[in-house]
Amino acid sequence: CWTAATFDGHIMAVPISGRTLTLLYNEQKLKDAGIDHPPKTPDEFLADARKLTLKDASGKVTQYGASMVHINEEPTYEMLMMWSIAFGGRLTDGAKPTVTDPGVVKALTFMKTLYDEELIPRGRSEDDQRALFAAGTSAMELDGPWQVPFVAKVNPGMVDSVKATHLPWDGPATGGPNVLLSLGKTANQDLAGKFIEAEQSRRMWTASS
Repeated sequence: CWTAATFDGHIMAVPISGRTLTLLYNEQKLKDAGIDHPPKTPDEFLADARKLTLKDASGKVTQYGASMVHINEEPTYEMLMMWSIAFGGRLTDGAKPTVTDPGVVKALTFMKTLYDEELIPRGRSEDDQRALFAAGTSAMELDGPWQVPFVAKVNPGMVDSVKATHLPWDGPATGGPNVLLSLGKTANQDLAGKFIEAEQSRRMWTASS
């Protein structure tokens, strides 16, 4: 963020919001499935999701390997962007979309496999996917630290089993909006400065995480 906020060697803005994702997983469920470490690659993620998906005698899924948004809402495109990074692709070359990039095609195929094999809850919104992870009905998800307080609130007995690790690929972990704030020309420079100072305080960052 600081690189994007710097021009000609001068800091022109400050970051006030970022979205860095991580792999959250239920440690106990991985142990129960005989998995001794969280996935470090997309292939391992897929293999683990298959092991972690459980069905009853009628074939109904009782536990999903992972939660992942996939319906027509903004986080789905963020998820496609993240998996595209995992496979070495990009959704844009900086000037135009590159949705036929081989890495993007691999990412979409990967996401479709998770859907087709019902390793993720089908047709559920982002909020529902998070709720299923918090309830212990899915074992992994790509999300942020804001999910942990939610788990602690709705399922306190499970929160100690929730662990975080690097996303299952080498590369960036940031997706979604990253917001910069600049003062501009305002008659209230002192007040604006105090606002930025408050935004950059440890108290504010702790509260917003």
